[in-house]
Amino acid sequence: VAPMAKVAELVERAKQGGERLAEELEGMPMARLSLSKKGYCQDFTFSIELAGGEDGEPLASSHMIHVRDKLTTSPLGLYAEIQQVGQLRFFILFLDDPAPRALRIAVLEPISGWSFQMVIAEV
Repeated sequence: VAPMAKVAELVERAKQGGERLAEELEGMPMARLSLSKKGYCQDFTFSIELAGGEDGEPLASSHMIHVRDKLTTSPLGLYAEIQQVGQLRFFILFLDDPAPRALRIAVLEPISGWSFQMVIAEV
């Protein structure tokens, strides 16, 4: 009986923690990240759009980056920029890795420490 009571206590604490997290996140802006690729080459378009309206409507703040195909697998390609989107500042990094062939994307928000990574591998 004691282990079941412990499980119930842990479940209740998790619910309370989830509610606190939801309250903390309620006023935070939401960033929508999207990536698209042309069908006939290795050109990509990456965008960051801030959403945070009452009903999740996109706001006017967005930024797009077009990553063109190098037309060769080597040498290694690297691109980075710091971009202000709305009230948030993002560090955006693209790495065109030749072996294995992949496009690696990292997005970091330095104030909060939030980060996101994506790897698009050639198949």
